[in-house]
Amino acid sequence: MPVDATLQRGTDGTIATSATPTALVFSAGGSGPLAKMTAPDGKELALSWPDPLPAPTLSGSSALYPDVLPDVDLRVTAQDQGGFTQVLVVKTPDAARNPKLATVRLSTATNGLTLTNDPAGALTAKDSSGRAVFSAPTPVMWDSSTSTVAPAKSRSLFMQSPAVSSTNDGAASGPSAGAKQADLHATAGQSGITLTPDQKLLTASDTHFPVYIDPNWIPRNTGDTTWGGIWEAHQSEPWDTAKWGDPGVGYQGWLADTGIERVFYKFDTSFYSGKTIGSATLNMLETYSASIGCEKYGINVYRSDSFGSGITWNTAPATHEQIGSASVTGTRNNDCPGNQPAIADITTAIAHAGSSLSVGVFAADEGDKNAFKRFSTNPTLTVQYNSVPNMPTLAAAVPAAQSPATPDCGVNAPFGWIGSTNVASDGIHLRATISDPDSNQQVRGQFALWDYVSGAGIISTGDANSSTPWVGNNTTVDKAVGPLEDGHTYGWNVRADDGINHSATSAGCHFQIDRTPPSQPSVSSTDYPAAGSSTAPTHAMGDGFQGQFTFAATDATSGVDHFEYAFNTSLPVGGASTVAATNGSASIRLAPTHWGTNFLDVSAVDKAGNHSQSYEYAFYVPDNLKAQAAPGDLTGDGVPDTAIVDKDGQIRFYTVGTDPALGVPVATSQAPTADETWKGATLAHRGAMHGSANVDDLFVLKSGKLYIYLNPSPANFIKAQATAVTRPSCNATITDCSTYATDWSQASQIIAAGDVDGDSAHHNDLITVEGDRLWLFPETAAGASSPLF
Repeated sequence: MPVDATLQRGTDGTIATSATPTALVFSAGGSGPLAKMTAPDGKELALSWPDPLPAPTLSGSSALYPDVLPDVDLRVTAQDQGGFTQVLVVKTPDAARNPKLATVRLSTATNGLTLTNDPAGALTAKDSSGRAVFSAPTPVMWDSSTSTVAPAKSRSLFMQSPAVSSTNDGAASGPSAGAKQADLHATAGQSGITLTPDQKLLTASDTHFPVYIDPNWIPRNTGDTTWGGIWEAHQSEPWDTAKWGDPGVGYQGWLADTGIERVFYKFDTSFYSGKTIGSATLNMLETYSASIGCEKYGINVYRSDSFGSGITWNTAPATHEQIGSASVTGTRNNDCPGNQPAIADITTAIAHAGSSLSVGVFAADEGDKNAFKRFSTNPTLTVQYNSVPNMPTLAAAVPAAQSPATPDCGVNAPFGWIGSTNVASDGIHLRATISDPDSNQQVRGQFALWDYVSGAGIISTGDANSSTPWVGNNTTVDKAVGPLEDGHTYGWNVRADDGINHSATSAGCHFQIDRTPPSQPSVSSTDYPAAGSSTAPTHAMGDGFQGQFTFAATDATSGVDHFEYAFNTSLPVGGASTVAATNGSASIRLAPTHWGTNFLDVSAVDKAGNHSQSYEYAFYVPDNLKAQAAPGDLTGDGVPDTAIVDKDGQIRFYTVGTDPALGVPVATSQAPTADETWKGATLAHRGAMHGSANVDDLFVLKSGKLYIYLNPSPANFIKAQATAVTRPSCNATITDCSTYATDWSQASQIIAAGDVDGDSAHHNDLITVEGDRLWLFPETAAGASSPLF
């Protein structure tokens, strides 16, 4: 992604550069930092204005905060590497006399950095190893005085061109020719920077307003710098700044001890090793020129061997090929006042530097004493670079492959399966998390997908269909690839791309497709034969015997993985009991939960998660092997009985085929109503309503109310076992409710018909005759439900 210092407003209201190596954020107004820089390694430096800021006006890479003090504006301008310039624009003499301009304190906050200043007021933010991460040259101020010659360029070492002012005021970018200038006194403390403007310049009668106070420039500074100066006139002496000042470049022929002077610099460039270098410049500050005019003289930059401190003319490192040059103006003329930048393009050298780069700076003409210059000892590198994105992580298919339940990335077969039951409507998705060492870099994923069966490349890396949308750093990207082919095996991988470089490709991931469910399973048991078979039961409820049940199914693609089953209840959606399959078969042991018919629901599940159609296995379990249970049996002898109310108001039970005189009476005192008689009662029975009983319970309709008598022991009906049956409401969506009564008073006859509606639990149902209608009341586990007709 190209470097772009243009300011953009984010959705959260923050103002940031579009794309710079050092992340730079400006205030959108209010309290909080004026500016915060975050280096690629996470080190941070934030500066804050003393008071809440107004909302700024943006123009290109500049933000203008109006009237931060009366008639004083504040303008910040982003630079390509993520540094910025900060200029106070003092518009009037009255504004200049504001006591708040006597000293200006900017509070600071750092992460992993310590802020210091040198005697000249240059500022440096260093990490724990002493490496300069951010720096600023000595701050200056100037007025709007001009001369008749063209204005000079900004003296910022790191600005590639003068900043564009939102007020079209070119003088705000740097002092013009003829401008009055002064250095600011700058000191750095634990929590802030204090700047003291020159009061003489601010208050002088010949000062032209606006006055510009440039308190700090904070460009990105690269690496520790070692320097050494050498002098032909002192061939065995290291450079001594106390005696000789800044090191010289060229032929010093004006003062005693004439001879050639040269300067060497060494930079730690390990940060750029392995990165793509777009551009790189060596930035030096000319502090003196022999020429008193503004004519330009050339300097050349050569790659040199590495060196340590204390080099001399005799021990200077060897130099090799020329890697850059610059043409530098003078410094001692009103038309070119103050220190001047010298910028040499050394892009190729940085690209091949490795962990360190040493250079020698010589005059282009070492015989011309007018070309002699001196340079500061704190040069910097400005580098436009791009880091190779990181290899993607957390690669996975969605839905996840199973059996084995891994993404199968970088491993051998067998690969996991994806089935039809867990595929979203738009098919399978490939996902990975992508990131870039440059924290503010936009990235995208580029996927590849191929079919092992057909050999076809479905998606090829780098094709238009391969790339995801651009996303922020450390984001999960998603690529939908459709449903794919049943029975095929697929491989895929992904890489991260930032528009300039792409990462290494992730390890290959794999999955297989199975969209066909297994066959409906079969269930068999010799211990509890299927209901309706010719085999008589061999175990009774009272035995508590755990019988063996064997399941079997087939699946031609991924194979049967396991079976799900439910005993005497419906198969739940999730949470069913499971048993692993071996070669399509599995066995379990279960004991019946009640006498009578038991049900075992079974479904086969293949390795892709596909479920078969379920199979219901029914088997009958007698209460005991000798009992002869039969529907209609009230007394437990295995023979159906008839219950009638005799002339005396007692209930009598008559076993089918026996002498009526042998009917068994039920005490009238157990009748459900207060009159303690069964006269007028209508009776019905067929089947038990309370679990494992092998005798019928009894329905009684009397005085417009319906009761059920439980029969816990044969023919032992007592009032304590009687329960009034609440008449359910009628559901008009399933039947005509226009003649439906709200109680049982309209019923003239009741019929216990057994399981009429065929529900899965085989509950007994009740039919009533009411006028010219029949009403069917299905029984549920919770009691009678809404009538069906």
